[in-house]
Amino acid sequence: TPLHATPHHATPLHATPLHAAVPKEPRPKEPRGRTALRNVLLAYVAHNRGLGYCQALNYVGGMLLLLTDLREELAFFLLLHLTEQCLTDFYSKYMNGIRIQQSLFEDYFIATLPRLSAHLTSAGLPLSIVTTSWFMCIFVNTLPAETTLRVWDVLLIRGPSVLLRVGTALLKLAEADLLATSDFIALSNKLQKLGEGMWSADDLLTVAYKQLPPSSASRKAIASIERLQRVAKQVGLTAANDIKEVRRREGLPIGSTHHLHHPPHHPPHHHPHPHPPQPSPSPAHSSRPSSRPSSRPSSR
Repeated sequence: TPLHATPHHATPLHATPLHAAVPKEPRPKEPRGRTALRNVLLAYVAHNRGLGYCQALNYVGGMLLLLTDLREELAFFLLLHLTEQCLTDFYSKYMNGIRIQQSLFEDYFIATLPRLSAHLTSAGLPLSIVTTSWFMCIFVNTLPAETTLRVWDVLLIRGPSVLLRVGTALLKLAEADLLATSDFIALSNKLQKLGEGMWSADDLLTVAYKQLPPSSASRKAIASIERLQRVAKQVGLTAANDIKEVRRREGLPIGSTHHLHHPPHHPPHHHPHPHPPQPSPSPAHSSRPSSRPSSRPSSR
């Protein structure tokens, strides 16, 4: 309609507020899984106030929620068991457990697959470009879900030494292809894709526990990681008991160390804000978690 044909009593276009011209639509409801993941991660941050949030926990927490059919409380306590009993000091402030695991993995890898190790070294390709993600995410973003859960079963029974074996088994299965590749970019891409299509957990674990050539150096690396895990767990329990005893004598609340022996009987707290926190570009640890998995976890 031409402007001159507009009735004199009509509201001029310039007098209509812009926000009134846009139809108001209800905000889309957040997916249930994202809400559950955010609740679990926020509960973990509240539980570990001195440490904050470690970036890779969204992968682990997401897998646990899928495993438990989005039961937040069960996923929360499973997350505590994995991070505090199975992978001690992996998700601490300085991630010393990850650093030790990577160092021992290099020893184990060199002793088990020396030819492939020399090939990667000559190409100038550090293993940390894949092992950081492997160990922090516990292979969640590397292996299919069914295979990942089988690896987790072994982790719960035998401890973090399974990470050394499974990582080396992945390299063993791709050894011929990797040795035939010399270009840095192509070799890096192939390392990043290790584990894709590994649907048979039986095949992977058979290689990990029966087909890797044994050596004194590889046995020493396995023994070291198992011993360090026992020591770290015992130190953690001893420190928790000492803190509890001091606080009891002083008449102070026991605090959050009681979970090491008796899990609390309350579910994870629900965050009051309706929107999930945005992922932070800062280093691995921050004061608030992100419920959206990032492309690759970082290591400090």
